[in-house]
Amino acid sequence: MSIQFYNNKILFGDSDGTNTDKIAFDADCCCQETCPCPLCENSTAPCSMTVTLPSFSDGTCGDCDELAGDYVLEWDLTPGYPEYPCRWKYAFTSGPCNATALYVGLIEHVAGQYALYVELIKSVGGPIAWRTIYTGQPDCHAINTSASYYTASFDSECSWGSTTVEVVSGG
Repeated sequence: MSIQFYNNKILFGDSDGTNTDKIAFDADCCCQETCPCPLCENSTAPCSMTVTLPSFSDGTCGDCDELAGDYVLEWDLTPGYPEYPCRWKYAFTSGPCNATALYVGLIEHVAGQYALYVELIKSVGGPIAWRTIYTGQPDCHAINTSASYYTASFDSECSWGSTTVEVVSGG
């Protein structure tokens, strides 16, 4: 058996290097396409979500506009968060205005309704949250929605007021 690295792929073949048509690893396709989420239609969800944060006006933090942009959140089931059986996360390395993480989480809101939350977590203060309510289980592979401003624990940092964030399945 031979192993070759060709065109960003690891290939298996015969010992003489022929018949290398058995792909062992393809770097372009290294992540699974669906993740298990019991709250989504068909109990599956994409392994990533894209969140677009709007531009925010400065409050006590002078860098609020640096939060604006697109973020790709990856599937995250960190232990200790049973209220979010379906959750995606983006971790800031050195986020503006002390931002540490951005989450999308799906929970059962009330009987027959589900809430998709977007939470911006900071090292100081509580989360900023936006949400969208679905009647019935959402098709998590087809999410393309605007989540409305829901709550903030530190309004003085940036002007969050009636903003919406965009959430799209996939990354």
